[in-house]
Amino acid sequence: MTKPKLTPWYPPEIKPGRTGVYIREFWGFSYWDGTFWGFGHSEIDGAFRDRLFKSAVQNAKWRGLASKPSGK
Repeated sequence: MTKPKLTPWYPPEIKPGRTGVYIREFWGFSYWDGTFWGFGHSEIDGAFRDRLFKSAVQNAKWRGLASKPSGK
């Protein structure tokens, strides 16, 4: 399986334009709900599952996929 291409790291002041799971520096995967970051997890599924629980850390660099995922 080929690793997906990721965006550069964005500073915490810039927020994602779409909801979903992103990679946060030092926190692993977190869900962005459009307003707040959820708990950090080592796996994507965990970040999605706990998306309703607000993370205590809201200011961390983040990155996401550089293009739309293929398949599914």
